[in-house]
Amino acid sequence: MSYDLIIGLVRGAHGVAGELRVEPITDQPERFRRLKQVWVEPRSGDGGLRKIESCRLTAQGVLLKLKDLDNREDARALTGAYLKVKTSAAIKLPEDHYFHFHIIGLRVQTTTGEDLGEVMEVLSLPANDVYVTLRANIPALKQFVREVDLKRGVMIVDLPEEV
Repeated sequence: MSYDLIIGLVRGAHGVAGELRVEPITDQPERFRRLKQVWVEPRSGDGGLRKIESCRLTAQGVLLKLKDLDNREDARALTGAYLKVKTSAAIKLPEDHYFHFHIIGLRVQTTTGEDLGEVMEVLSLPANDVYVTLRANIPALKQFVREVDLKRGVMIVDLPEEV
């Protein structure tokens, strides 16, 4: 099983001992505290599984110390790297909540059977997410999204004319 669930982005080095400043890409940054290892995928080159020595949550994000990363220069070299975990390590979501990777690729149909295409992108906006297809931008709200069937790969929506 591959490490394909992105949970963080390395923004740079913190201090001189090799600690990383990480922007969490998760609604629950406290998940970093429970991790023992993480896949580090740099902007170029091969990624690798790295053990976590320590983790601190701050108002600005996560400070992460990886084993064998002992100086500022090595930490700075990982700027822009994504931190990933296995999909099986995903946190449990409440009912009717989905990860972006669940939504992208779903075929979208209206309640009247009109095909709106596949979800190509999920925009994370302050008010709510928006599901983008070739034919519509769909607010990720219960009043519009009537059903998500991951097994069939279909999302059923009820959109007003102006959406």
